[in-house]
Amino acid sequence: MEAGPKAAGSKQIPDGAENCFSGITFVFSGQLSSLSREDCDSLVARYGGRVTTAVSSRTSYLVLGEEPGKSKSDKANQLKVPIIDEDGFLNLLATLPAKSAAELEKTTKGKAAKKAEAAFSKPIGATPIKSSSSLSKNQVATRHAFLNLLWTDKYKPQTYADIIGHKTLVERLGKWLREWLDANATGATTKKGKGEKDDIGNHRAVLLSGPPGLGKTTAAHLVAKVEGFDVQEYNASDVRSKRAIDASYHNFPLTTTPLLSTCNRKTGAAEDKKQNAVEEKKIKHVIIMDEVDGMSAGDRGGSQELIQLIKKTKVPIICICNDRQSPKVKSLANYCYDMRFRRPTDPQIGQRVEWIARQEGLDLKPGVVHALVKSTQADIRQILNLLSTYRRSSKVISAAEGEALGKANEKDITMGPWDVMGRILGKDTFRNQNMSQKLEYYFNDYGLIPLMMQENYLKSNPSLPGEIAQNEKALVAETLECFARAAESIADGDRVDRLIYRCNWSLMPVHSAFSCVRPAFFAHGYIGQMDISFPGWLGRNSTAGKNNRILKEIQMHTSLKVTGDKNALRQDYLPVFAKRLTKPLVEGAEGIDTVIELMDEYYLTREDWDTIPALCLGDTQNVGAMIESQVKSSFTRRYNSTTHQVPYTMVALTGAKKSKGVGITDVPDNEDVADVEPVVDEDEEGGGSDDDDLKADKLVKPKNAKGAAKAAGTKAATTGKGKGRGKGAKK
Repeated sequence: MEAGPKAAGSKQIPDGAENCFSGITFVFSGQLSSLSREDCDSLVARYGGRVTTAVSSRTSYLVLGEEPGKSKSDKANQLKVPIIDEDGFLNLLATLPAKSAAELEKTTKGKAAKKAEAAFSKPIGATPIKSSSSLSKNQVATRHAFLNLLWTDKYKPQTYADIIGHKTLVERLGKWLREWLDANATGATTKKGKGEKDDIGNHRAVLLSGPPGLGKTTAAHLVAKVEGFDVQEYNASDVRSKRAIDASYHNFPLTTTPLLSTCNRKTGAAEDKKQNAVEEKKIKHVIIMDEVDGMSAGDRGGSQELIQLIKKTKVPIICICNDRQSPKVKSLANYCYDMRFRRPTDPQIGQRVEWIARQEGLDLKPGVVHALVKSTQADIRQILNLLSTYRRSSKVISAAEGEALGKANEKDITMGPWDVMGRILGKDTFRNQNMSQKLEYYFNDYGLIPLMMQENYLKSNPSLPGEIAQNEKALVAETLECFARAAESIADGDRVDRLIYRCNWSLMPVHSAFSCVRPAFFAHGYIGQMDISFPGWLGRNSTAGKNNRILKEIQMHTSLKVTGDKNALRQDYLPVFAKRLTKPLVEGAEGIDTVIELMDEYYLTREDWDTIPALCLGDTQNVGAMIESQVKSSFTRRYNSTTHQVPYTMVALTGAKKSKGVGITDVPDNEDVADVEPVVDEDEEGGGSDDDDLKADKLVKPKNAKGAAKAAGTKAATTGKGKGRGKGAKK
């Protein structure tokens, strides 16, 4: 199950010549005896080579280890690609000569890099300076400010050619922004560009999503600048509640009148060209809503208000998020054109980073960029910050120093469940990681990741059967065997899970191995990101809990007539109830009285009538659809117009304190109770006081003390017996 080498470190790794692997492409298959896949990638990158995952005509060598992929070997034989083992790979490293910078420039890769670098923009604020003594004070201050700029600000993209890895997305974003007024303000439809399959121009907003550090916000600002738009940005540091967004929209400059004048101007209604030019300059605004997935509790209602804003906006809106699967983003994405930014590759980042390093006088040895890309998860912003800090103390950074710098500043990111499944069930990512890294996936969400594995392992196309089986029949058998072993491991994981919740938390790594890593070992291969599903068990478990609660209520209602437990009620009574409560209504309105009599006999409520068929199996569940709507409405009116017995009382009539907000809703049935008139003495009857009886009666509300005192005072004044003046008082 472990993908690490069997004899790690048993073979000495020779010191290769500088750039000895430059221009050479390797493909690794199988497990080498002393080198892990991670070590191989690092060695190749350190000496200027390139590693790919598939064999092609550009592959220089295929390095095979134990249990290699049969398809790669066949492809290499077909294309006549040299096949070597681990010893042959180390021998190449020891014997290949070094390559100078001039030789590198002559290669196809060197020419392409030189051509790409020629298109890069100069640093912001850079001016040619010949002599510092001839500078004025203002020029010295400007130069000092330029030298102290962060690399991320100094070399931020100024043209579309400066974008790393997302040129197509950025160009489409620019086309959308450029044609937004025609598509949304005037009601015209934009034509699809060559090769475009969607109508991006007809969307009022776009959603840029992807991991942090890929340049989403930078791309949005660049497009706005190139296309001549002024930016109004809102991010996580701003209050973005419903009220704040609504106020910002209404106070936003020139959202209504100038836009209408722009439409009129296009039809020839405007007369003053100078005024038109001013309005044209003012009207081109764009709203950037950054970090929309980070709207917190203080931004309550902000997402819904943003959706309403998109529906009626008269300016383009660019929304940016990191987590595309966040519940806050899912509803918003339905009203935006979806643009997903992917992590750029090593060569894409390497060209730009190496050019920036040369501009700053920093010599990057081969393998440095690869190590930094790997440790920072392709975060270009973090790579530039690390190199700018390192440049203050040194002008050269070797591959070993680059690896040390990357490990010291390794980016720890929290992956979502979809990302975890894509990595742990993917062939390359699973085999290129050690056991501790695989176990760590479980702790991203130890409650959800095992359920995700149980839901998705059968959707994977496993690689192990293809590497073992010799024919098609054996392939099917091996595939079933792998899935069976994965299922057994998940079942063992459930047993460990029960022990964990008995306060045995130290078993969590064991649970990770049984519920995630071992099933992934048998099922890893290929699985599409769109094939990964959320655990269906959660929904079914919620439905089961709801049905169990409803069944308990029905058992309580029928407790005076039914003596069985919940299981007996569900299996023996509910199927009969379902038929007798619905079949008369299917036949017509004549059966309404029959159904109500049966419900009163077993103390069933109107809600019970709705839920009993749903708790049954088979055709009984859909019998309610067979009842005509008029009959059902008549049944409901008849039931609500009459009183019905219940086997319990909600509030006691006497001797109990009435709680606030609770009224007497159910009266017990006293029909069979005989009324006996008590025998009372005449003297007692005549001399008794009604006040005592009223005080004892819990259903009579006594007057408050102030009202009683006021009434007593009024009575005394009326009869002349009070202390105050009344009608009979002498003046």
